[in-house]
Amino acid sequence: MARNMLLQTKVAAKFSPRVLQTGFILLTLPHFKMALHIKVDGTEQFVEPKDKVLGFTCEELYPIIGCTMVEAQSIHEEKYTTMVLDEEGRMSDKKINKKATEVWARANGMTPEQLVQMGHEIVGDVVLCTYAEFQ
Repeated sequence: MARNMLLQTKVAAKFSPRVLQTGFILLTLPHFKMALHIKVDGTEQFVEPKDKVLGFTCEELYPIIGCTMVEAQSIHEEKYTTMVLDEEGRMSDKKINKKATEVWARANGMTPEQLVQMGHEIVGDVVLCTYAEFQ
């Protein structure tokens, strides 16, 4: 418990609404769910950050997503709030990720077909996570 009392401001800003009342201090604890890696082939795998307090770093996500630069988009999809994807995916001719495109479409009140017609489909692998799980 003493370790939690020494949390830095940056970490505290990433906390979820779950609250713990201790003697004199009100602490908000991080609320992590397992992040979901959605691959282009449609398979899904749960992943978690090495640092459970600070969440994923960009460097940690590069090999998971298969890129050198990530982009984070707000999605507010069921239990996830962020989609992390390859910033340069279209330039490297990655394949369309149908599942991720469906998630992106729902988050934007559209159909996957509309996104494809507009050229805004999701390509390459993605990671869905909460705000607290991504630095």
